[in-house]
Amino acid sequence: MTKILSTETDGIHEISQVGKANGGFGQAVDAGLINDQVAIVSGNAITIGNLTSAAIPTTTVSAASYPSTGQIPTFTVGTDGRLTAAGSTMNATGLILNSNSTFSNTGSVNLTGNNGFASVAQGKYVYTTDLSSSVMNIVDVTNPAAPAAVGSVTLAGQLRSIAVQGNYAYVTSNSNGLYVVDISNPSSPSSSGSVAIVDPRAVVVSGKYAYVFSSNGVSSTIKTVDISVSSSPTIVGSVAVDNDLCTTMSLQRRYLYVTSTTNSTVSIYDVSTPTSLTRTNTPLNVGIACIGIRVSGKYAYACNTSGSVAVIDVSNPASPSLVSTFSSGSGSGGLYLYGRYLFLADSSNNRVRIIDISNPSSLSQITTMSIVSSSSSFAGPVVGRYMYILYATTPSSLKVYDLGGTEATTIKVGNLSSGAIQATESLDVVGSTTIGSGLYVGNEGILSEGPITSKVTANILQSGSVNLSADQTTTSASLGDITGSTFTITTSISSKLKIYVSYSMSNTTAAGSINRIALLIDGSVVKNSTFSTPAIANQYGTGAIVHQASLSAGSHTVKLQWSTSAGTLQCRPVTSAINNEHVTLDYMELSK
Repeated sequence: MTKILSTETDGIHEISQVGKANGGFGQAVDAGLINDQVAIVSGNAITIGNLTSAAIPTTTVSAASYPSTGQIPTFTVGTDGRLTAAGSTMNATGLILNSNSTFSNTGSVNLTGNNGFASVAQGKYVYTTDLSSSVMNIVDVTNPAAPAAVGSVTLAGQLRSIAVQGNYAYVTSNSNGLYVVDISNPSSPSSSGSVAIVDPRAVVVSGKYAYVFSSNGVSSTIKTVDISVSSSPTIVGSVAVDNDLCTTMSLQRRYLYVTSTTNSTVSIYDVSTPTSLTRTNTPLNVGIACIGIRVSGKYAYACNTSGSVAVIDVSNPASPSLVSTFSSGSGSGGLYLYGRYLFLADSSNNRVRIIDISNPSSLSQITTMSIVSSSSSFAGPVVGRYMYILYATTPSSLKVYDLGGTEATTIKVGNLSSGAIQATESLDVVGSTTIGSGLYVGNEGILSEGPITSKVTANILQSGSVNLSADQTTTSASLGDITGSTFTITTSISSKLKIYVSYSMSNTTAAGSINRIALLIDGSVVKNSTFSTPAIANQYGTGAIVHQASLSAGSHTVKLQWSTSAGTLQCRPVTSAINNEHVTLDYMELSK
């Protein structure tokens, strides 16, 4: 479609669409034409002229520069698909990656250490680990042309994988397990706590849990670590896996994706019960000795060290299927996803392969990005239009590569589809927001001007009397069951259980006895309530037990028990009588 754009003092207006033209950059040019000028975009050509003329001039800009005349800006259209408009109210560079795309190394910074290994980005910072020098570095990339190393912390051992969430970085060390590093002050990061794990290789984080892949060459496990207390991370679960080598894992919603090198397989684990991971599938053989995996939507992408990529349909976690396999010929095993592109490291040939994944059944390499020569480099995260590549040199360094794109002071878009959006400052949403996976909130919490509700309705399991069938008594100093107060709860997901029990009991024979009511879950006492019988026998004691517990998926037993230090403790069915001795289960509520 050919578009004719009219420009007036209040902006650019589309006045007509005529004919049909093929692609090129094929977009309307919003680049500062003013005062009755017109730009016609057709295919990969631009025609610029004046609407007041008797006929629209036919001067065409194609892979060349249109000289500035009066208030007409200079346009440059390159063979790589770039459109550059200069001398106007907006300088714009648009890029659709293709075989002619060019890239530039815009900035570089040396780091502490000499064997950079892993990197991750959050906000305006990139965090890196060093394999030999035990150093974690923090780099401010606010200015891509001049990235600045603002802080570092020396830990211990070979630092491999790293994940960042909020004010903490989670770093694996071959000798010290998992470190929790406080990064709230980027200029002075510090170790907050650690937990011992044998030879950890990869880590991902979600909410209050970190999942760590550990392998000693003989056996492999995935450890679940409770990180809710940063100074004291604690292993709360472990599952044995048949994967001997894994450099990356990927977590999407409730599923963890793990690769195996020796078996050439991909396994999926359900983490809805973090303390007890369960594998959902028979390990899927994908035909390549994959060491890394990334997931986007319904597809997972696994790679090996030879430049091959396997595409797996994971829409059904119980039965993933191999969609296609792509071979580029060479690679080093690192991959990143960004929108419709997959970036595959090939450090031995000093390049990054850029692969179009818009058709999962048939991936295609569209170009390669040459990088500064190095014996070892690792393709890193992509943020906006920039990729950050970590070099294992002496010293280590982080280099910034411009992938192209558009930068503007302000922009208004009617509809936007994006693979990833990262706001380095703040994000204001006027309408509603839908979040498909989890939500992490920093230490300033959530401020709501209205109620916070959940679509998951709490399930009231029991309310009212515990249905004592007859009078009950006990003379035992040891806890024993209150008949009729045992319940079995079965839940298919991790849940919260809230219980409120009130009681009124009397000791019929012993004045001054100590009487106890206990709440047990799965055989363990979780809450006690005691009362002393007054100096006169047959006097009532009242009280309540309030408790909230986290339950894993499965079957659980909830019960009440009682005891007395002397005399006979009595309880009766609920009646309307005044001072009726009773036990009332006011509510027992199960919610997600």
